[in-house]
Amino acid sequence: MNHRHLIPILGLLVLCGTAAAQQGTHTVRGKVWRDFNVDGLRGVEEATLGVEGKEVQLWDSTGTTMIQFTETDANGDYEFSILLTGPLAYRVRIKPDITRFPNIGPKNVGENTLIDNDFNPSGEFKWFTDILVGVPHVPRTAIDAGLDPVDIRVGDRTWLDLDGDGRQDAGEPGLPGIAVEIWNSQRTVRYDSTVSDDQGAYIVRAPGYGSFRAYFSLPALAERTSMNVGSDDAIDSDVIPSGNQAGWTNTFTFASNILAYFRIDAGYTYENPADVALEYVNVPALVYPDSLVGWTLWVRESLQRSVGSVRIRAAVPVGMTQFTWQCTAQGSATCPAGGSGALDLTQYLPASGALRIDFSARAGMQPSQFVATASAEVALPQIEVRPADNDVLVVINNDYLFRGSFDPGG
Repeated sequence: MNHRHLIPILGLLVLCGTAAAQQGTHTVRGKVWRDFNVDGLRGVEEATLGVEGKEVQLWDSTGTTMIQFTETDANGDYEFSILLTGPLAYRVRIKPDITRFPNIGPKNVGENTLIDNDFNPSGEFKWFTDILVGVPHVPRTAIDAGLDPVDIRVGDRTWLDLDGDGRQDAGEPGLPGIAVEIWNSQRTVRYDSTVSDDQGAYIVRAPGYGSFRAYFSLPALAERTSMNVGSDDAIDSDVIPSGNQAGWTNTFTFASNILAYFRIDAGYTYENPADVALEYVNVPALVYPDSLVGWTLWVRESLQRSVGSVRIRAAVPVGMTQFTWQCTAQGSATCPAGGSGALDLTQYLPASGALRIDFSARAGMQPSQFVATASAEVALPQIEVRPADNDVLVVINNDYLFRGSFDPGG
């Protein structure tokens, strides 16, 4: 319900020199909404983002005297009614609340005046409209304000639930590449989306306070772990595992004083999970033509589970010759001592096992950069759960001075 308050100003607001018109009521209506993308337009995705309880004020045209004030209702709507005997010049003002709404969207964007922002985002009359003129019996509508809300950051972690108990245990890794979306509670409007990073961390933004649901994608051959296991909400999975709402969280509600919420997790299981991580180290940034070059590839098992079969390949960089490699095994792993030419090695990799493969090659005169690549592929029925680190690439620069006629010996 709106609460209007009248401050009487005797005759000061009637335009001078204008004949008195028939006495009547002038009405001013509008909406205050959360302009989530700060574009100055109330888009479809913002239709339900009205700001409740926001103080809206009616001032004289100079912005020095307040006449009335009211509050927006649950939908962000407000209304003033003024008894006039002639034309009245006035401004409408939004009371600033920079802790929740630090800014206003751009003013008078586009051609549809029914959905644009009518309040100044900067200058002497920031938070005010321009001067409006009201007359009896003629309402002013759609005097709307699009406020830039302080977004609530929502996040936490997607992880691989190795023992399938629905709880994040020590040593269970983050699961990257999971698409995460945040929607309104009715699942009709999506506000933001992202993808979990290499550690399984993610952040999406909610448009201020209210009720929302999140959705988490399901990778191929994976299953969602059990939901709400145990009493510690910080380490359980918050995602419905099956049924027609699989992948969704239940509705969660944020009060207006919440700025961040990092307790929404999603757990996944695989029947035969495996993770092989590749890393290039000791790579020179610059080499000279006709010189011998060396660098190292590490191949590591990351889940503390044996990998029955993994194929490791590394191509000879274009422009290099005399390509050889030597392999050193660690953590109960084994591998051939070495070889020459392109690497193509199929190997068993025990839990926590690792292979160090040292490469050597002679740099040619061309090209200007040598590109070294390597890849790992686990054999079925194992499922590689973190494929992003199965392919690596480095670039080694070939010094251009020594590819011409320059003679460093003089």
